[in-house]
Amino acid sequence: MAEYFDGDESQNIHQYRDIYENYKAAENYFFLSYDENGLLSEVEIHWGISIKVYDQILIFDTPIQIFLDNLSLYDDTAHETEEGNYLLPKLKMSIATSEAMGGNGDGLSYFYAGKNIDHLIE
Repeated sequence: MAEYFDGDESQNIHQYRDIYENYKAAENYFFLSYDENGLLSEVEIHWGISIKVYDQILIFDTPIQIFLDNLSLYDDTAHETEEGNYLLPKLKMSIATSEAMGGNGDGLSYFYAGKNIDHLIE
């Protein structure tokens, strides 16, 4: 991008990402993103992986409201950003229903957590 901004290298985009599909012969699809130092900075799961957040295990296809209610103990600022999309800023994560992701129903269908979620808050 620097070439389009008069050589300003601060405009460069650095992205290192591993994409997994059917990892270890299981039905799943997820991304792991790393910062410029190679440290894990984001996790994005589309299906097939259960996620443990504190004492809550988020299982895909389970009604999302169950998780919102349980996670409110850790993040009382959770809110719906668009229909079926929820931001939990204190936990630095976002979850969405199947319907919000183009499917049907209110089950958990998407999970994202990042070291920095400012791009979701703006």
